[in-house]
Amino acid sequence: KMSEAKLKKTMNGKIIYCIELNESFNRPKDAEIKYNVNSSSITSACKGKLKSAGKHPITGEKLHWEYKLPIED
Repeated sequence: KMSEAKLKKTMNGKIIYCIELNESFNRPKDAEIKYNVNSSSITSACKGKLKSAGKHPITGEKLHWEYKLPIED
């Protein structure tokens, strides 16, 4: 299991957020596993290189991704 400090270092403290699913992920790979969307496409969408990546599993609409900063307690 990856330590929290290593995870923050890996993602520069950012989390991946999908607007349509209203769901956050610590890594693009986590979203890839859950929704079968290529993690490099998710990263490209977060960076603005792609408009969307993947489709909603029920509605089929395009998924839009962005980086968010984690909420500090």
